[in-house]
Amino acid sequence: MQLSDYDAFPTTLPVVVEDELFLYPFMISPIFLTNQKDIDAATDAMENNSLLFVTSAKEGQEGKRDFDAIYKVGVVGSIMRKVHIPDGRVKILFQGLARGKIIEEKEGDFNRALIDIVQLDTYNKLKAEALMGILRDKIKNLSALNSAFPADLVRTIEENDEPHRIADLVSSMLKLDKDVAYALYIEANIEKRLLALIDVVTSEIEAAKVQREIRTKVHTKIEQTNKEYFLKEQLKEIQQELGMDTQREEEIATFREKIAKLKPHMQEDAFKEISKQLDRFARMHPESADANVLQSYLEWVLELPFGQLTKKNLSIAKVSAELDKDHYSLEKPKERIVEFFSVRELAELRGIKQKETSGAILCFAGPPGVGKTSLANSIATALGRPLVRIALGGLEDVNELRGHRRTYVGAMPGRLVQGLIEAKHMDPVIVLDEIDKVGRSMRGDPTAALLEILDPEQNSKYRDYYLNFNIDLSKAIFIATANDVGRIPAPLRDRMEFIGLNSYTPKEKFEIAKRYLIPQELKKHALKRREFSISDKALKLLIDEYTREAGVRNLRRRIAGLMRKSARKLLENKTKDVVAITKKNLEKF
Repeated sequence: MQLSDYDAFPTTLPVVVEDELFLYPFMISPIFLTNQKDIDAATDAMENNSLLFVTSAKEGQEGKRDFDAIYKVGVVGSIMRKVHIPDGRVKILFQGLARGKIIEEKEGDFNRALIDIVQLDTYNKLKAEALMGILRDKIKNLSALNSAFPADLVRTIEENDEPHRIADLVSSMLKLDKDVAYALYIEANIEKRLLALIDVVTSEIEAAKVQREIRTKVHTKIEQTNKEYFLKEQLKEIQQELGMDTQREEEIATFREKIAKLKPHMQEDAFKEISKQLDRFARMHPESADANVLQSYLEWVLELPFGQLTKKNLSIAKVSAELDKDHYSLEKPKERIVEFFSVRELAELRGIKQKETSGAILCFAGPPGVGKTSLANSIATALGRPLVRIALGGLEDVNELRGHRRTYVGAMPGRLVQGLIEAKHMDPVIVLDEIDKVGRSMRGDPTAALLEILDPEQNSKYRDYYLNFNIDLSKAIFIATANDVGRIPAPLRDRMEFIGLNSYTPKEKFEIAKRYLIPQELKKHALKRREFSISDKALKLLIDEYTREAGVRNLRRRIAGLMRKSARKLLENKTKDVVAITKKNLEKF
């Protein structure tokens, strides 16, 4: 296929812009098109059986398709094959035929321009032969130092006598910046072009010699044949030659310091596993995928609060006071909670190990809105421990609790381990919310993992798949909440002691609203106590007629609705100082 088979030049041709490659006339190269203008241009060339002009985007202008962002000189050629790829891209096989340049830009839906063939200057054959001889010698030297120049290319350069073709061949094999490659490409004087190429190849030879010298220095230091160790030492030599910073070494040293500091508080298997992974990380190339995975792993495990325990002693007086302060009624549940912690406090005072007095796990069972979660919050506050809430509703994947193995992309520790990291202590109060709504699917049964977590005999050696070592959960206090006890599997139910929270009576709701809900909602809605009032009769009517529920969540929403309307009235009527809600006007609100 030759230029003579097509229309005479200059002629109008569709234009395709290549962001990455720099093409030359002799090349047959696949080009992947993602920009719609490029795809339309290639389609037009195929449909009209015409040539195609391919040029490169300027440095820093990749992705742009206006004529100011592309080089004016490129390659005229033909499309040998065009294939549509499932991901939306189009692949064309392009054969370059000659140098071309843009004479005039044409308007249209895609890039099109008047193209003419670039006429090359005449040259002195003797000078060109001499320069080509020097270039061939330089290429031989470079190919001996750098495997990027294969023997076939050297042979082709030896056998070819056309200087422009040789210059194109050498340029295509050198990793040149776009601007440098373009400057060489548009040089019409072959003598200047060959001289410039000789300078570039000479620089490449010097760089290859430095690399070989570095490798030689490294080999004298290394007695092992381990490839990873060799690469690490080579990298050190390169960094010394270039004067690069030692950020990675400092990071590894920081990891080692943290491990040494945490070692007294770690179990033996945890220390071995973390040290082993750190040694692997230190040997790896920083750009490898495994290095990123190991760095994430080390950052996670060294965030674990090994040995960090709350210093506040257990006091049932404080527990009882906090429960009474935050909750009205619920006498039996509060009494049972105080009894539960009385045993623990007595054991602490008498020096009895916690494992012998762990007993059952508390589970608050009752309808929605009766205060199950808030009881757990009060316990955490009274004990001076951080609260970790794990919502189990709809949980189907056991790996959410156990953690994902590090072989998976985006692997993370389980929710329990993440909870300990957030709490910054190994003895938080962990609330397993909605334990009766745990699902089961092909990804495993989370209730089976909960059996180990809630068993005092086993949770001192709980194993997270991501960490790959045991951690001690025995110092944490586990509290579960549930609406329907019957939906909890029998083995799991056997590990818990249920404290039932029954529905509130209207009288109890009235007191809860007066003592807790109204003051809390006043604060949320930026209202002062004197600006809002609701009569006792109106509040009782609100409870009896507007909120028929076991708990007080809907009652809270109704009170919030009253306050929103009150806030609006105060803003609309600046003279109004107070909004009073009575039995008579309640319906209007």
